[in-house]
Amino acid sequence: MKSINNLKIGVRLILFFSLIVLLTAGGMLYISFQTTRITRQVDMIYNIHLLSMEYLIEADRDAHQSSLAISHALLLKIHDSTLSIENLLADIHENYLQVDQRYSKFAELSKNTSLKGNESIDATFRENYIELGDITDQIIALLKEGQTNAVNILYYGSYNEAI
Repeated sequence: MKSINNLKIGVRLILFFSLIVLLTAGGMLYISFQTTRITRQVDMIYNIHLLSMEYLIEADRDAHQSSLAISHALLLKIHDSTLSIENLLADIHENYLQVDQRYSKFAELSKNTSLKGNESIDATFRENYIELGDITDQIIALLKEGQTNAVNILYYGSYNEAI
């Protein structure tokens, strides 16, 4: 075998530049694969994590709006105002339903990346949501009947604990 020192300068240059071309091509392939991986991760961050968090924030906002509508309806009943009480009762129910819709969208998007503890968190939400629905229905019925004392007890007790 000939050693590199025994090769002509032209052959040595060709070998050297061939090695540089191979290393450059390998580096470019590596960068291309890494760029593809990073692009997938950025897409996942936006399309799954960010959008699912948006749905979760909207669900929380809807729960808060439902609570505000209950307190507003309670104030109107206390002050014997029938002004827009039916609209508020409809808002209470609508916001309650939107909580589940938006949370379900969050759960659907985030199930691709769910962790072991997320199943128990989801189960806890579902249980509390059902309990909150029962309490909300009771509050709406009591508001329609004008029983503000019972609504106060329910709203400031069980409802606030469930929410």
